[in-house]
Amino acid sequence: MTYCSASYQFSYLDTPEFYTTGLHILSMIAIPIHLFGAYCILFKTPETMSSVNRCIWTTGWTGCQQNIPDFFAVWVCGKYTMYIGMILIFENRYLIITDANKYWKAFRKPWMVLNYICAVSVGIPFYLMIPEDQESSRSKVFEV
Repeated sequence: MTYCSASYQFSYLDTPEFYTTGLHILSMIAIPIHLFGAYCILFKTPETMSSVNRCIWTTGWTGCQQNIPDFFAVWVCGKYTMYIGMILIFENRYLIITDANKYWKAFRKPWMVLNYICAVSVGIPFYLMIPEDQESSRSKVFEV
């Protein structure tokens, strides 16, 4: 099934090189901005907001996982862990600003642990689906 008419003329915008170049340019713009943000959070954040620094360690862990062979399973776990870290930053700010009730203060730490357990366990099914014989599976995927 083709989605283009017979008279369609392909251009540079249709090539994989365009997407690769575009993503590299976007990375060259985004990485310095993210590094500056990390610098501001780590070194310019007042002591009263020091708990925000945990977001740097969460996102840093997500970025370090690119050398791990089981990339997708770890990537999924890292992303969910990063989301949980962001939620906990807002929860921490809420707790400090509103001086939440004693029931939430008692329930808060088990809730955090449960969130991280759920975030890490999300990647387990993906890890278990990795075939043992990866060479034959790879050849099946790349067959045309």
